[in-house]
Amino acid sequence: MLHQLTPLPGQSFSLDDPVELDRVRELVSPAAATWMRATMVTNSHGATTGKDGTSNSLSRGADRTLLGVLRSHADAVVLGATTLHHERIPIPQGAALVILSHTGTIAWDNLVRPTDAAGRVIVMTTSPEAGLVASADSDTAQVIVMEPGLTPEKLAALIRGTVGGDGLLIEGGRNVWKQFAPLCDDLWLAVSPPPVSDREGLPSWWPVGETSWNLSALYTDEARMLYYHHRAVRGAP
Repeated sequence: MLHQLTPLPGQSFSLDDPVELDRVRELVSPAAATWMRATMVTNSHGATTGKDGTSNSLSRGADRTLLGVLRSHADAVVLGATTLHHERIPIPQGAALVILSHTGTIAWDNLVRPTDAAGRVIVMTTSPEAGLVASADSDTAQVIVMEPGLTPEKLAALIRGTVGGDGLLIEGGRNVWKQFAPLCDDLWLAVSPPPVSDREGLPSWWPVGETSWNLSALYTDEARMLYYHHRAVRGAP
């Protein structure tokens, strides 16, 4: 069960019920046709990996189901090659998986392709001689060699042009989150218990700049995870 705490009145959803899952999908739908959303699982101190060195030891409850909901809105899921080196990453059902890499060396064995995954894999690298290790996925991956030093705006435009869609979900790691933070329209934070921070889930390292973040909704589940949905307010004082 997923329980909406704010805004009031609260309501609960059975994520095993397709109708109620669709209601959750509608609640977290992007507010515009062109959008960028960052998502992460953390603890209350802002760490995005647990004792095992991955996010797996932080994730529990409805977190993975909700990640699937967020992915269902995206045209591209974007992450860094370092994240893939440390984590097993499922290829999305429909969205493209975009892997950013300086060297083009990809941990293909950590890619998981579910039977219903139709998403393509795109490697974007600044290396003209990308060190792609052979695998079933490397054989079908699209490789884009970028010019070095692209601004986040130009990189986002390149990703959108490559995938042919405008919805980007940024899944990490920290350098990638920081790179795209000024462009993000909203932020989904899954925070493992106990809640010991008063920052409404925002990690202390998350760059704020000229953007303020408005907590638009807060959810919890039976595992006592807290799910903070922030929306960006641009040009805030």
